[in-house]
Amino acid sequence: MMRTVTAMMVIVDASMSAANTVVEHGGRVVLLDKSSFCGGNSTKATSGINGAGTKTQKAKGIPDTAEIFTQDTLKGGAKKPELAKLLCVNSAADVDWLVDKFNLDLSLVARLGGHSQPRTHRGKERFPGMTITYALIQMLEKVAEKTDLARIITKAKVFQLVTDKNACVGCIYADASVESLTQRAQLALGTGKGRLLNAAGEVLDRAATIHEARLQSGDVLTLHVKQVQLAATGAKTEEDHDVDGLDVYWAAFAALLGDGSVVTWGRPESGGDSSAVQQQLKDVQQIQASSFAFAAILSDGFVVTWGEHDYGGDSSGVQRQLKNVQQIQACYGAFAAILHDGSVVTWGDRDVGGDSSAVQHQLKHVQQIQASNDGAFAAILRDGSVVTWGDRECGGDSGAVQEQLKDVQQIQASNFAFAAIRSDGSVVTWGHPDHGGDSRAVQQQLRNVQKIQASNRAFAAVLRDGSVVAWGDPVFGGDCSGVQQHLLHVQHIQASCGAFAAVLGDGSVVTWGDSWYGGSSSAVQVQLNDVQQIQAASCAFAAIKGDGSVVTWGDPGDGGDSSAVQEQLKDVQQIQSSNFAFAAILGDGSVVSWGDSGFGGDSTAIQQQLINVQRIQASSGALAAILNDGSVLSWGDPEGGGDSRDVQDNWA
Repeated sequence: MMRTVTAMMVIVDASMSAANTVVEHGGRVVLLDKSSFCGGNSTKATSGINGAGTKTQKAKGIPDTAEIFTQDTLKGGAKKPELAKLLCVNSAADVDWLVDKFNLDLSLVARLGGHSQPRTHRGKERFPGMTITYALIQMLEKVAEKTDLARIITKAKVFQLVTDKNACVGCIYADASVESLTQRAQLALGTGKGRLLNAAGEVLDRAATIHEARLQSGDVLTLHVKQVQLAATGAKTEEDHDVDGLDVYWAAFAALLGDGSVVTWGRPESGGDSSAVQQQLKDVQQIQASSFAFAAILSDGFVVTWGEHDYGGDSSGVQRQLKNVQQIQACYGAFAAILHDGSVVTWGDRDVGGDSSAVQHQLKHVQQIQASNDGAFAAILRDGSVVTWGDRECGGDSGAVQEQLKDVQQIQASNFAFAAIRSDGSVVTWGHPDHGGDSRAVQQQLRNVQKIQASNRAFAAVLRDGSVVAWGDPVFGGDCSGVQQHLLHVQHIQASCGAFAAVLGDGSVVTWGDSWYGGSSSAVQVQLNDVQQIQAASCAFAAIKGDGSVVTWGDPGDGGDSSAVQEQLKDVQQIQSSNFAFAAILGDGSVVSWGDSGFGGDSTAIQQQLINVQRIQASSGALAAILNDGSVLSWGDPEGGGDSRDVQDNWA
């Protein structure tokens, strides 16, 4: 709907500071912004606001002046002395105005890149950009509530200026939308994207105008925000290799936002570019990833895929069958979807599970699907039987043990084999015999099995009495005889690519497997007490102790040596890993990373932005942090999703 607005001053897509200044001097102002919220990129500022000669600097004894600020500014970029001087001379007054007028806390002053003096002002809590923007908005809103001197209109498309004797007195603009209300709610609550619900609980169409949505002043609306979910392509591996020319470290991230939209970045061929299907990625419920592609389930049960076509990124051949999809599983190059009726649809590389035609008639009443990392699927049916397909060498053929596959409760997979736990606690294995597919040597010991963990080529089972049985490639942890007497009262087991680490009931740790992969913890054994949880990278382990400290071991360059950051590793809450690096979230929401810098072991470039971090997700070559405002920051290999700068505008 077209509307006309008039005022003493009309500010179109401009500064809220200017609007507040007009009101401060008794003028009447209307602020129109083409975006869904006011503030623009200022809301994303995470470092602070620069000012030279401010009251805060003087109180701290910082000898800064506008002249020094001007000199620093002219050292880089295009030299425009008059513009730089204007910026720098007024900077102190600008900062002081924000502090005095809006009672903002900008008491922390830091020296950032290019500055010879500490002059970047910020507060102690929220992002400074958001804090400043919100304060400016609040001031205008307070004025608007009590008087007619101020009005804010967002999502406004201005078509024409209204003039009177060559003076602009107003403009003609299009009606605001539900989108603008949603953005304001997100900004006020400090959240990521969400969906706006009316008083009846109905989801409002973001594209609708306020008039079309039948909203009136005083209506109570609810912002429904789901946690941001991250999925990542790429595969953890113990060695550099490629698959048909595709580097396994090429990876990408897909972020499922609170409003059901999806943001992707990283290697385009591995799913980092979703532009071809972006219009279809609406109301997404969940995302699954193979090593080179993504598959998203929509609320209506349909599926959208993108990424490397031959490895699951193209589902056009089965698109008509992909209806009422409940869940999706993936191996490195194929996907398998379970439909509402318990049937299964597969696509991707035919040799590694993308073609299930040979067993399609058996795939009925499927309850869950497991995948071996290198190319096969195993489906548990409602009656406890199992159907397999894919690469025979990776467990795609269970014919030799089919009669034993009854009353199966759960299945674990290594890269090349499967291990199924039956309801009586016994275990059935199949796949590559040297990599865990043949458990005959320990079959009599596999009784009362509670859970199974897998390295790339071996398995370790925890029995009801807390003891452990291992089998598979001895080099990869398939032989625990050297530590068998210590494996008592085991609570849980973690695995790297080639080793295992067991946490005992007393908080101590027992390790076995290849020492290069963390199979030997002797160098740190005295420190491994009161361990609460363990995280594993490809070649190293990191243990969190009860006091929040961390102990690491394994390949030193790939995360097994944390000595460079040991003093920072305090009050650690959780740890995540890429292939060759770790990142820890501390109690205050900050992050400490270590390991191979090319895989996320060095987060210094964005360290100041890594605050209020809630969770971390990893691709094979990078790490990504989800902040409490719903935004995401990544670091590590850009080809692995380690550079999210191009999508930073998508979080709000």
